[in-house]
Amino acid sequence: MRDRVKQLGKLLLQGAVSGALIFWLVSNRDLRQQLEPALAHADWVWLIAAFLVYGAVEFLGAIRWQLFLRAFGFRLSWWDATRILLIGIFFNTLLPGLIAGDALRAMYLSKRFAGKAADAVLVVFVERFFGLIGLFVAGVSMILWRYRWLHLSAITGHLTDLTLIVVGIGLVAAVVCLLARQRLSPTRARNYRLGSGVLLVALLTTVAAHLCYAGSFYCSGEAFASYGPTASCLDMLAITPIVNTFTSLPISFSGIGVRESLLQVFLNDLCGVPIGVAVLIGSLGFVIRALWAMLGCVFLASCHRLQWREWTEQLLGHRETHPAQASDHAAFGELCRQRGSARSIREST
Repeated sequence: MRDRVKQLGKLLLQGAVSGALIFWLVSNRDLRQQLEPALAHADWVWLIAAFLVYGAVEFLGAIRWQLFLRAFGFRLSWWDATRILLIGIFFNTLLPGLIAGDALRAMYLSKRFAGKAADAVLVVFVERFFGLIGLFVAGVSMILWRYRWLHLSAITGHLTDLTLIVVGIGLVAAVVCLLARQRLSPTRARNYRLGSGVLLVALLTTVAAHLCYAGSFYCSGEAFASYGPTASCLDMLAITPIVNTFTSLPISFSGIGVRESLLQVFLNDLCGVPIGVAVLIGSLGFVIRALWAMLGCVFLASCHRLQWREWTEQLLGHRETHPAQASDHAAFGELCRQRGSARSIREST
């Protein structure tokens, strides 16, 4: 009961933050006047390109997910692994705070592979950890490269410095959780096939995914090129890691309001993009992600073989677990509690 009250309080707080930011945005008269003509000038070819480029983000994420599944001894077909990933993305994107997509992925693996509940949680954690590593390598590198440009405005400079601090703290916290909380013995660690080749490919796919993420926002911006100035691809590569960092924090509902507000500030102050267009670029970023996440909803509704309803009920504590599975679920619950300090970075990709 206490956990449900805390979860409800978190959702209300996130909704309040998103609502307040949206109200602040729409209260700007100039912004409201720019939205309709900007949409009328939108180039649908670039919008379709933005949708397809973002699809590459999910495709690269599926490759990374399958790599780690194989390394941890989970033998799933590419089809099963991909649809499980998309179902998790659906819950993380459209139903945040209700059922964590990461926890559902771990629950599915622990149910399908008996006796591997601890490994199921760990593989999800490591996959997310590499998302943070990718953000650090690709995002922080671009931020440092364009550091002076990002400080042309006082507010963007402060936000840039705060981003570096948040990413640094997140990286340290993830390393501590990975090394201390998972309590891997040397013998057990050797059972995982995390060779240099696997880690290198995982890192490259993660960095490429971040580049495609920025590319999707660039294409969205180019869709409004006939309405006013746009940001270059290099500009987007430097700005999107900052936006992605703040939207990944559990302070708003799926980053709604935060994403649009940050893009309005950065794109308008540094690139001269009209505030209406900047807000539209942020909103389109969420809409495109949500459209891809809807594939997970389709899989969830049509995939009876996976028995997701049963597992989500068990995850929420509505059903009793069979005695034969008690040890697996006890280990799963314990490891989920141990991940508490790392949950704030779970949306970093």
